[in-house]
Amino acid sequence: SLPGLTIRPNIAAATLSAQGHRYLSNHGAGLDVGYSLSDRSFIDGGYDYRYNDYATRIDAPTGNDLDGTSNQLRVRLTHELTPGRVLSGELRTRWQRTQQRFHDVDSQEARVTYLHSYASPFQGGGLRTPSVWGGVQRRSYDGADPAIDPNTNRRDTEWRIGVGQTVPLSSAWSLLVQLEHSTTDSRLPNYDSKNTSLFVAAAYRF
Repeated sequence: SLPGLTIRPNIAAATLSAQGHRYLSNHGAGLDVGYSLSDRSFIDGGYDYRYNDYATRIDAPTGNDLDGTSNQLRVRLTHELTPGRVLSGELRTRWQRTQQRFHDVDSQEARVTYLHSYASPFQGGGLRTPSVWGGVQRRSYDGADPAIDPNTNRRDTEWRIGVGQTVPLSSAWSLLVQLEHSTTDSRLPNYDSKNTSLFVAAAYRF
């Protein structure tokens, strides 16, 4: 009855090790849902659950304080303005529970992305896709960290902007370049930060 609807349940498990020693393992499940509202509009979203298990090692004696559950809910609306021009808006919320209240965090994020695909000026160059995005995330912690300030709960606001460019190199290979800058303002000044990152990757399509 809903031909534009897709539903994809999933399960996941991961282990992260460093120098032969386990650092983190997790497992969980999720559900992704997408629906075509029209020829130009698409809405998708999903829910993910993870249980995280951190190892206790000599270099991380309180690692298991981070053990606990992580839940994430997201929804995104994508609309094609004109052929090759796409605007999308995304909302995410995440809540994480651990063994210590000052590690428990609730976060909300909003993000807007604009993409513009156009034909390469070179013969046989395929489609190039520049993109620009911006967003803000709020993170609120449930308790105060006694090692930093026993009277103040941490709360961060992170602003993020970025630009990207996808360049096809052949019918199978493409190059992805992304530049992103983020600024974090925190209720606790020692968590204030600014970060600029450059990401370059080559992708191969089978």
